[in-house]
Amino acid sequence: MTAFVFRSQGRPTRDSLVMRVITALTELEIEGAGIELLARGIRAASDGEGGLVIADVSGPPGWQTHADALLARHGLKCSPYTV
Repeated sequence: MTAFVFRSQGRPTRDSLVMRVITALTELEIEGAGIELLARGIRAASDGEGGLVIADVSGPPGWQTHADALLARHGLKCSPYTV
């Protein structure tokens, strides 16, 4: 299990950042990407770069790289969370 940071990219949308993350992760689960949003869930926050979502996700190594197109379709970019 690893925590990932999701941020908006591209043009703004009407949907909240949290809802876009949940929708994208659900689509990835349905497509059989082997990922799962863990029970600890999602935390929304912001920093000097704007809004962000930290989500605990389990999945095969590098899943976020393979999901780039789907994440971009939802106006998201993803990177591992580091403290």
